[in-house]
Amino acid sequence: QYISPNKTWEGYWGGVLASTFCGGVFPLVAPLIWGANFPLTALPGLGLGLMIGLFSPLGDLAISVMKRQAGLKDTGNLLLSHGGVLDRIDSWFVTGALAYYYVWLLNYWPTLFRRIDRWSGCLMRANNRTSSGWKT
Repeated sequence: QYISPNKTWEGYWGGVLASTFCGGVFPLVAPLIWGANFPLTALPGLGLGLMIGLFSPLGDLAISVMKRQAGLKDTGNLLLSHGGVLDRIDSWFVTGALAYYYVWLLNYWPTLFRRIDRWSGCLMRANNRTSSGWKT
């Protein structure tokens, strides 16, 4: 028994390529719309698009598993022939958190390395000490 029988590997890889492409193009177009201070550049945008493309089916498959266990085909009837509102946003469950931490890590990466450098430098200095002071 399949979790989601209408999904194909071709569709998955097509989605990964499309989201990677959009992730790379969006930072190039966004400054034209929102001004020159748009914080994301093309290379991190490609990474974000790739990550979203790779992991977005996990949210969809998780909701499909829950629906199968509950014996439901659709999660609602607000959006006719779409399986419900939950089926429209299920990929956000995984990718929303991943995208948040990806952008957070991009912003704090230099600070993080400076802190690690400072911490490791303190450890190295502490290892070079004796009870009477520095080793000679």
